[in-house]
Amino acid sequence: MKKTDPLHPHSSPSRPGSSEKLAASFGLLWLVLGGAALLYMPGQVGLPGVAVPVVLFALIWRQARALRRLRDEADELRRTLAAMAQGPQAAAAPPAARPEPRAAAKPRPAPAPDAAPAEEPATTIFGVRSSSAAARMQETAAAPAAAAASPAFASRRDAVQPAAAQGQQASLDFEPAPAPPPLTVGDFLLALNFPQDPDDTDGFRALRLALKSPQAAPLVRAAQDVLTLMSQNGLYMDDLVPDHPRPELWRRFAAGERGGALVALGGVRDAAALANCAAALREDPVFRDAVHHFLRHFDLMLTARAESLDDAALIRLAETRTARAFMLLGRSVGIFD
Repeated sequence: MKKTDPLHPHSSPSRPGSSEKLAASFGLLWLVLGGAALLYMPGQVGLPGVAVPVVLFALIWRQARALRRLRDEADELRRTLAAMAQGPQAAAAPPAARPEPRAAAKPRPAPAPDAAPAEEPATTIFGVRSSSAAARMQETAAAPAAAAASPAFASRRDAVQPAAAQGQQASLDFEPAPAPPPLTVGDFLLALNFPQDPDDTDGFRALRLALKSPQAAPLVRAAQDVLTLMSQNGLYMDDLVPDHPRPELWRRFAAGERGGALVALGGVRDAAALANCAAALREDPVFRDAVHHFLRHFDLMLTARAESLDDAALIRLAETRTARAFMLLGRSVGIFD
């Protein structure tokens, strides 16, 4: 039998199989018998009665032929795959016929990524109506992590690569990171008020120090989130003029006392602002979670610092945007009752 070319699998086979021979034999036999019947008994056997079986036998022969060709092609493909699995043809080629390896092409420098379109600055953030201040605050919040990560990786890579190039074991320098400068009471209160405008260098400096402090950073971030959400609802702490509670009320609240004279800590009495907060607390679960998170951190801060802060510091604390938000939200939630 002639082998099937793998590149041309539909080439015709050379010899028919037994099924094809059987179908062709029956077809020819029926054709001979039908022709004799038409010749000798023209009235009893019609032409359709002879032609229909012949067509059926022809179809059977065609299907048998197609099945045999498929089996032949499958066998040839199986043999071809087995030959390829034994070894590539390139391994059998003589050394002179193999092409010389080309020099490795220099890697093409990757194109510089297109500059991302500048995002539109938020119109309100931290309760301050300043879009440029928002951008500065976002850069300030991201600066400590980026500044802490980049030098460490650069210095470690520079220390390891020369020793690795000489085949020697490199030693890593695990020097402790320098401790952040201490956060003073003045810087802490300045950070709780957040920068006034893009030119408030002292405010940004205090905010950076507060974000590096493990004790102050959770409250600053919680205040940042809640003030941003409040500003999106049209509530700005600069528009509120709260009553200034006495410093001893802050200390009594930190000690766990509630009700009575401590209701004065909810010094924000703006009816529109209170109604706005109540609606947001009732309808917005994200705002409600942020408020409870902020109130908890402010309460923890008072418990830890109220005794160490003097009266002047507590008065300054009540004037910050963070404390105004605490008065407004605490009165809306009812934590002073």
